[in-house]
Amino acid sequence: MLAALSEIDILMGDIGNAYLNAPNKERVHVICGPELFGPENQGKKAVIVRALYGLKTAGNSWRQHFSTVIWD
Repeated sequence: MLAALSEIDILMGDIGNAYLNAPNKERVHVICGPELFGPENQGKKAVIVRALYGLKTAGNSWRQHFSTVIWD
């Protein structure tokens, strides 16, 4: 925003943890290990609801989420 107000062209940018802001487009289940939610939840199923880095549709999910936030 500051660059746009100052009429400066941006060639590249980075947003830390950007994918965690977008909802996931695919349904992903994982089996919890003791390191995820503690030993009492080991072996239980969990559903991933955010577009984590490494999922096939994470980049597309974030791009669509970012575009709707910017244009709304």
